Amino acid sequence: EVYNYRSKITPHYDKPKKVDVGDVEIRAIGFKKKTNRSLLDVKYCHIATEAINEKLTEYREDKFKEALEGRLKKSKKGATLLLRDAMTYEKGDLVTEEQVVETDHNVYVKTKVKDLTFRFLAGNFFQNNPFMLPVMVDRVVEAAIQPSAAGEKMTHLIDCYCGSGLFCLSASKEFEVCVGIELNAKAVEEAQENASINSISNCKFVAASAEAIFMSKEPVEVVTKSASGGEVLSSTLVKDFPTETTVVVI
Repeated sequence: EVYNYRSKITPHYDKPKKVDVGDVEIRAIGFKKKTNRSLLDVKYCHIATEAINEKLTEYREDKFKEALEGRLKKSKKGATLLLRDAMTYEKGDLVTEEQVVETDHNVYVKTKVKDLTFRFLAGNFFQNNPFMLPVMVDRVVEAAIQPSAAGEKMTHLIDCYCGSGLFCLSASKEFEVCVGIELNAKAVEEAQENASINSISNCKFVAASAEAIFMSKEPVEVVTKSASGGEVLSSTLVKDFPTETTVVVI
């Protein structure tokens, strides 16, 4: 898709202006210009999905009205808003299994990439082009499974900066052991949950810097399949992964 492909946008508004005693007004909701960093009012975003644009119209009206009526939560400074197009969301005990455009950063949403389901906080990072994402995943996995220089099959995958587990989980069928490394501990929790949601047992996710994990003395424990098809608990230090058959995705 050339237009209407982006599944997340984060428009801004600047500090509201006083228009009367006790009243404030938002002049624009949109994005900063590259030339002078002033805020450009955006009523319709041509690269965002149609669902986001429908919600954007309503959301803009609500924010303009909240400012004029004194109900704006951040009335003394500007703010960054969120519009995330997803297939489901969870708020407390309420779970809605339908397409939604979520505006709360702290609500969990789900999306599908090929045959896998991913659950993550709406405000967290996740690839924002669902049309190209399956193609990108295929390209990364295809490159990762190329045999070693000696012609050996790659057996171990290390996914640096793995986020909520997209590439690690997508490639898991092709490797004996997959390890995802991510600084954001919340994203690591999401990745572990996504492995469980998709019944993937040979992936381990670690909250650490990509550099530190190679020096770690903590073993990585994952469940792998034996030749007979049974499950085997494997415990290995990342630094001891087989050099010739380990691929690193950055």
